[in-house]
Amino acid sequence: MKKLMLLVVTIHIFTKPVHSVNGVIWNKKLENFVPIFSVPTFATVDYEIKNQSRKEEITTFQGRRFRFACYEELNMIITEANGTRITGIIGKIWNILSEYLNFTLIPVVINDRSVGITNSQGKYERGLLKFMQENKTDVISKMGAYNVRRKISQFTIPLWKTRYRLYVQQEVIHLPTWMLKLFSQKVWYAILITYLSLSMCSYLSQAINSIIMRKNLKTDLRDHLFYNFGMICGQSYFPKNSYKSSRMIELWLGLFSCLIRTAFGALLIGYMSQTIFIPPFQDLDSLLDETTYDILTLNGSLPYYLFNQKIFSVYEKASRLKRYIVMNSIEEMYKTICLSEKLYALYESEDVKMAREIYFCRLNPVGFSLFSSWIISGLSLNFKYKRSIDIGLLKLYEVGIMDLLKYRWIKSKNEEKEIIKISEPIILEQIYLILLIFGAGFLISFIILVFENLIFYCKN
Repeated sequence: MKKLMLLVVTIHIFTKPVHSVNGVIWNKKLENFVPIFSVPTFATVDYEIKNQSRKEEITTFQGRRFRFACYEELNMIITEANGTRITGIIGKIWNILSEYLNFTLIPVVINDRSVGITNSQGKYERGLLKFMQENKTDVISKMGAYNVRRKISQFTIPLWKTRYRLYVQQEVIHLPTWMLKLFSQKVWYAILITYLSLSMCSYLSQAINSIIMRKNLKTDLRDHLFYNFGMICGQSYFPKNSYKSSRMIELWLGLFSCLIRTAFGALLIGYMSQTIFIPPFQDLDSLLDETTYDILTLNGSLPYYLFNQKIFSVYEKASRLKRYIVMNSIEEMYKTICLSEKLYALYESEDVKMAREIYFCRLNPVGFSLFSSWIISGLSLNFKYKRSIDIGLLKLYEVGIMDLLKYRWIKSKNEEKEIIKISEPIILEQIYLILLIFGAGFLISFIILVFENLIFYCKN
């Protein structure tokens, strides 16, 4: 019985994709279940399996030469010495692996900036995957992890995850309501309540003193509100016939006004020069329905494939409306979006865009990410040492080298957030709200003046 079970366990271990060690078996002596590999016979089989696995993990390639298919991409893959060496983040990763595992990379640089485009028969007509399909390469430098590509390649463990987004030139405008944004809503309410309270106290003080002194009250509540508002605005005038108690309240109002104007002035310049960016769209649907932006894609890129195959209805809609344009080079694409007066949106992966830095002009992401993708390296189906490559990549993650490389070649190159270091002159757009308030006040004052003169002439 034990021999039969040993045979079953051995067959199971050799045929299953994952090695499990949590099986149990009944021990007659202990009259209890024990781990199956605590039995010497099974432990021997387990040791042989693990030993074989470790040999695969620590395989050295003894200087073997592997063809490495790639195309140049700024800070991702950069060729040196007439294409005999590679650098960039992908190049550095594979150079470290080649030193660690003792193999040699033979770069195969192609001009077609595409991972692969299939025809109606499912065969790759162009790109890196065509090279692998024709057995002209052992390794593909970088590509997205999609199941359809497993037919002709193996995937390494993910290098990182990227998002595909739309990028535009930001049209920055000055904040027209900056005067109202200086203080929060609660602070404005507090100022209003304090102003009304002090005005009411001033009026009551004047009224009580008039009753005590048996004199006629010459100023009403409207006068107090009017003069106190002028005091808050820095015009400290109050009628001479006011009593001392009212003047004491006006003194406190003056101090309150001084504090408010000091706080207002301290924030004035910063808020006056504040700018905002209003996103013109959030996704492809809003871009097509609410704007006149056209979409730019690079020939052979993944967005080009999505539009060409019309994967989703929104891509079919963009094709039908002729709202997307295919460019054959990065230079042509950036010149179009940066130098043209027409509005364009660049459809690009986040990692590639960040690594490219500022190219012709600054482009910033707009809206939500359209989809995400794991970035991996591809290995040919007859590549026997995938496990060793994966273990090597895991080591890079464990010691932090992968994070350092991503920061060095991608994140540190990101120039999407513009930092303005020079002072710009104030323009009309920044102060037109002040002019509107001044004009409205002048108009109201003129109307009051006309009515006062009409009333005066009518009475006389």
